[in-house]
Amino acid sequence: RRAGRYDFLNARGEVLLRFEGADGMGPGGWPVANMIHQPSVEAALRRSLDSQALAILQSQWEVGAFEADEAGVSAHVATPDGPRTVRARYLVGADGARSPVRKAAGVTFEDLGFEEPWLVVDVLVDDASRLPTANLQICNPARPTTCVLMGEGRHRWEFMIRPGETADQVSDDAFIETLLAPWNV
Repeated sequence: RRAGRYDFLNARGEVLLRFEGADGMGPGGWPVANMIHQPSVEAALRRSLDSQALAILQSQWEVGAFEADEAGVSAHVATPDGPRTVRARYLVGADGARSPVRKAAGVTFEDLGFEEPWLVVDVLVDDASRLPTANLQICNPARPTTCVLMGEGRHRWEFMIRPGETADQVSDDAFIETLLAPWNV
C-alpha cells in the first residue's frame, strides 16, 4: 500500500514539512517508498521458496565471514549442527539494519544513534476510510507518534515510550486503547 505524501506535523496538527510523490516510481524502477507488513512479506517469501525444487530454507544459520573470488563466494556459517562453509556464485546481504554481511563486506552505514524505545502497534483495519491517507510523523514533544499505511487491510502506529513507562505498562490493551483513542479506531 502506498501513500502519496509523508507529512510531519506539530502537536497542533499543523504541517511542518511535507514530502510529495512518495507513491511515484524511483529511478531504479521501484516505488519511492513502501510500507510493508514484514510478517506477511516473509510468509509470502517462504511460500514461494517452498515451490522451488532447488531451494532449501535453513533457519537459524548465521553468516560470520566470507571470502569472494572470481568464481563466487565461500560463506562461513554457524548452524545449530556446528560450523559449515557454503560455496555459491553470490551472497546477498538481506539481513537487516545491523547486517553482519554488510559489515563483513566493508559497506559503510551511517548510524545516527537512534535508540529510543517505541511501542509499535500494527492493526487490522475494518474501515480504512476513517484513517489518514498520508503517512504521518507527529512531532509532539509529549509523545512523538508515527502513523503509516501498511499492506492492504493494515495500519501502523508507533508511539515513543516515555521515561518511566515500562514494557508491561505500554503493551497493556487498555493503555494501547488510550493511545489509539484520538484516531477514532
